[in-house]
Amino acid sequence: MERIKLDHIDLGLNLAYSYILPLFNVNVLDDGIHILKAYGVCRGLECFVNNVGTLCYIPNTCIEEHYKCILGLDKAFLVDELIRYFDLTNLDAIFHRFTPIYSPGDSLFIAITIYLSRNTDYYVNTIKWVRAFIEKECFFNKMNCENLFNSYQFRELMSNLDVIRVVMDSERDFVKQSVELMSIRGFGVKSAMAYILHAGGLTKYAPIDRHYLSVLEKTGIDASQPVKKQCIENMLLCSSCRYRRKCLYGFIQEKLGVFNGLIQSIIYVYGRVSKSKYRLSMLEQILLSKLPLNEFVKGVDKFIDILREVLS
Repeated sequence: MERIKLDHIDLGLNLAYSYILPLFNVNVLDDGIHILKAYGVCRGLECFVNNVGTLCYIPNTCIEEHYKCILGLDKAFLVDELIRYFDLTNLDAIFHRFTPIYSPGDSLFIAITIYLSRNTDYYVNTIKWVRAFIEKECFFNKMNCENLFNSYQFRELMSNLDVIRVVMDSERDFVKQSVELMSIRGFGVKSAMAYILHAGGLTKYAPIDRHYLSVLEKTGIDASQPVKKQCIENMLLCSSCRYRRKCLYGFIQEKLGVFNGLIQSIIYVYGRVSKSKYRLSMLEQILLSKLPLNEFVKGVDKFIDILREVLS
């Protein structure tokens, strides 16, 4: 079993915004937090988080290609580039806590998590539904799970499971898989972008959620929401789409490039902790326990001012 110490990276913080969160068990210890990968690839990977740092133990069955993505080691360099590009040296301590985490080996569970996260409490309902789906082996025993929950999200998932199975069994890349998943009712552009980011780690793609949209609207961007049909026809290739400068997704992707997904993740956490109308769940409070909230909010406020200049 390999042992790895995470420098700077705040694993709890990065799991808080991630669609691989349902695959982890998080428990509070006397001196910190215990984070265990309970489902999917690298099951048994565990990390202990305390005031000294984060120490992770990698099971022998977990290959380097997988655990580097899951722990955020694979793309940690992007944070350094973000800090240099936007001249955020004074905010280094805050932004170095972030890193893009993703898991190609868990793509099925990530697609299901995204689909089940629509219009509901992610930390209460979605996580519960995803774990039940896995534990009941719903992917292989559809008949046993059709009435497991009464929510429309879960019912629609079960009714579309055959389509999802065909897409997941294909050897297409994550962008092409996303295009095919968009044939499902309720799996739109935002869901597709989230899948590409969290399953494939392609950080120029990012879902524009309510938090990201709120910040982008304040910059005065003159762009509209995408049309699903046009995105499918163009295979989600924003750079070659004739509507890219009129579409919010195309415009942001062109302006922010590979920083898009990382910035969206930072803004998501900022939106959750800075607005009083969002009451953090107990799980969020645990995951964000190492984050100095006031310092973080002030730092992101300064970053948003810089973003306004870049996007104007």
